[in-house]
Amino acid sequence: ALHFAMVRWLGAKEEGETVTKCLATCNPTGYIDPHHEMYTVIPMRFLGLFVFLLCLKPAFGAAETMVLAVAPGGYPPFLIAVPGKPVVGIMADVLREIATAQGLRLKFVETPQMRVETTILDRQVDAVPRAKEWVSQPDRFLFTDSVLRLRDVIFSRAKHPVLFRKPDDLIGKTVGTHLGYSYPLLEPFFRSKRAYREDAYYEKSMLRMLQAGRTDVVVMNEAVGLWLMKTEGLTGQFIASETELEGYEYRFMMGRQWSKFVTQFNRELAQMKKDGRLAAIVGRYHQIPDAKPAIR
Repeated sequence: ALHFAMVRWLGAKEEGETVTKCLATCNPTGYIDPHHEMYTVIPMRFLGLFVFLLCLKPAFGAAETMVLAVAPGGYPPFLIAVPGKPVVGIMADVLREIATAQGLRLKFVETPQMRVETTILDRQVDAVPRAKEWVSQPDRFLFTDSVLRLRDVIFSRAKHPVLFRKPDDLIGKTVGTHLGYSYPLLEPFFRSKRAYREDAYYEKSMLRMLQAGRTDVVVMNEAVGLWLMKTEGLTGQFIASETELEGYEYRFMMGRQWSKFVTQFNRELAQMKKDGRLAAIVGRYHQIPDAKPAIR
């Protein structure tokens, strides 16, 4: 980038108008007078470097890109991926606001969830929304402070509700689960065949299986389940348990090369929690209980 800038501006040696316009643009305060005699004094071999340094952006280079992994189909309302449209959602909007302020561009890449850790370690992608509890070796990565505290609950059909207060309440039930996900509190029941696991790849598919009676209940993030009920025409068909199965802090997991950005992210996130910007982002997408800004 430096070589290109130097060559470009040295090539403008005979084009004084172009050079002075750039200088005036780079310093719009008017502190530099493009008609001042200093411009006839500065050796041309230094002019390119002068302009380049004057136009530098803080924190990160203007062209630097952060790549965020997005699961196929997204993870609404946190990541909403619609073909042909920008990725939005609570986590996307939070990261976009903070990254843009640091001079970074965001790029979203569809990545199977079971490959996310490998792709971050290989630097194919840089970040993904994650809870530490989902990661087998969290020390290999960096984690931001928590953006939201969320919880997994039990959904059942409104016409055949299942009262859930403890894992024993699922004995004898067929439980809809997400392919590749681990449920520590339920694994002993699955291994001993006291409850039965039925996997699906998408949350939407899990609810459709429950609707069709192929499962008795599903384990799902409460915010995701309520969002799908609202957007897929399923309002009133399912109920969510008041008791959570598990709760966790939702944050960003990043490659260790992003340590400087993580520090800046945490500082700005704390300010967003104080001044209401985080609550405003959450409010764009739902009025879902227990998806409130987390306390650090």
